[in-house]
Amino acid sequence: ALGLVWGSMDLFHWYDASGQTRLFTLSRLGQPGTFLPERVEEGEGIPGLVFSFELPACPAPVTVFERMAVALAHLREPLHARPI
Repeated sequence: ALGLVWGSMDLFHWYDASGQTRLFTLSRLGQPGTFLPERVEEGEGIPGLVFSFELPACPAPVTVFERMAVALAHLREPLHARPI
């Protein structure tokens, strides 16, 4: 629903409209920082989520940050999460 794609480095990424430029990444807090969807489906716990992007390489940092906020708002209730 958020347009995040699982892939490179076993993480979730959000790409630009062309699908070529990675704008932000969603990883898991702690070690390892990767996601294996099959393990999550089996009930593996995730201690936290980390939203990140590379500011110097980002073509539109404010837009990307706003999209990260939308993703965070979408995930807060179902995950019973709070941002820190």
